[in-house]
Amino acid sequence: MGVQGKTVLVSESDPGIREFIQAALESALGVRVVAARGGEEAVQLARSVHPDLSLVEVWARPPRGVDVVRQLRLDPATRGIPVLALTYSDEGRSAALQAGCDDAVSMPFQLEDLLEKVQRYLAKPAVPVGA
Repeated sequence: MGVQGKTVLVSESDPGIREFIQAALESALGVRVVAARGGEEAVQLARSVHPDLSLVEVWARPPRGVDVVRQLRLDPATRGIPVLALTYSDEGRSAALQAGCDDAVSMPFQLEDLLEKVQRYLAKPAVPVGA
């Protein structure tokens, strides 16, 4: 199953990293990327756009990434969206998984690893909204 045309939400506070991830996903996988500068914007975009996958920085400015994940998991409109944490530490990885992330991407990441993980999650069958 192809991933081209699917939508990925990227929530990352560092504009350089956010823009790099966006450009890489769009050019390598042909996905549409919507970008958020922080947690509150990420939650709003997830609710309005309903992306096929979300990448959330775990230690972003408040609300922290783990708080964003918890909000997404509690909301029937967003709970089925797979979420990958972007994290710099084992502690962040553990907190992200406990908060409900499906997986984590260690930062700094290898581009091939990020693309493979994103592609794998996008290829899974979609969970119906509100499921």
